Amino acid sequence: MVPMEALQVITAGYVCRRSKTDNLIRIFNENSYVMAEYNDNSGTLIWHRVVLASQKAMLEQWLLSHYPTKTGSKKGGRAV
Repeated sequence: MVPMEALQVITAGYVCRRSKTDNLIRIFNENSYVMAEYNDNSGTLIWHRVVLASQKAMLEQWLLSHYPTKTGSKKGGRAV
């Protein structure tokens, strides 16, 4: 099992947790399903489940403001 830091609350329905070993921030819903994975080294955000567009935009903005891309590049590819 990958060692992880404590959960960080995003909203009432979503939390995130950073992995200590692979630079991924995983987004979980209230049922503990992995919704997305964000790599703050590359800026890549991979969605694993369907999320409403308004929630998706809010989560993307929250991730970028709390975990800016470390490379300094603004291009940050996003997979859907």
